[in-house]
Amino acid sequence: MNYLKIFLYFTTILSIQSLNLNTPIIINKPAGYYGFYTLGVTAFIKKNYNIENYEFFGTSAGAWNSLFSCYQGSSSLFMKRLLNDVDHLEEPTLNEVQKCLKNSLLKNTKDEDYDLKKLNIGVTVAKKINRIEGILYNDFNNLEDAIDCCIASSHIPLVTGGLINKYKGLLSFDGGLSNFDNTDLIKDREIIFEINAGLWNHNPELQGDLEKTSPSMLQSALYPDKISFSSINLYNAGWRDSCKNKYALDTIFKPKTKKLNVKISNLK
Repeated sequence: MNYLKIFLYFTTILSIQSLNLNTPIIINKPAGYYGFYTLGVTAFIKKNYNIENYEFFGTSAGAWNSLFSCYQGSSSLFMKRLLNDVDHLEEPTLNEVQKCLKNSLLKNTKDEDYDLKKLNIGVTVAKKINRIEGILYNDFNNLEDAIDCCIASSHIPLVTGGLINKYKGLLSFDGGLSNFDNTDLIKDREIIFEINAGLWNHNPELQGDLEKTSPSMLQSALYPDKISFSSINLYNAGWRDSCKNKYALDTIFKPKTKKLNVKISNLK
């Protein structure tokens, strides 16, 4: 009995569920509305490089992008439907955007379209009033369960909808509030690449043209009727910047074919 208590204790402290430590990972970081920009980066990599042998870890907006990385259907059709749905929202607050993403994914895709075994999502949880910690989830029952985890990983009280969000019975908050990079089960793995909104813009050796046209999360909460942005434009900017910097990606990933699909074309 004592051995069982010890085992359960350390399982709780680690807060990590059955990761395959031998599989390299691609990390997708929080980005707010710029998650659509990093989605363009993610889509470019997914389209042009072989990422079949990787797992995907994300928090907040990066959780949604990591879910897309696990999608096995037609990415172009997937993206057109998803972004068109978002851009037709009358008030594209973060709360409404997430509802739209969930409805669109459940309407247009199914469980079998995803390899959810490759998906890892970080969520900040409150197990006690004065204690929060990060939990890494990767054992999803189905697509809707994974989507609900993405919502939990993106939850900021009163900003992304309501004060309380529960996932697996726990009060859940934005995964960006926790530092998963320093956990043993992340730092000891091979991190192939990290995708974030400043990827091509904050490195002096790389060139990017990310336009500052996206509203802030605070604007989304305080002025929902004044929110205006284009998810398609942000997505296209991420794709274009990745195309311009493909020489950097070539040193990291193995192309699917000898010639990359690097045409700079806008998704409409």
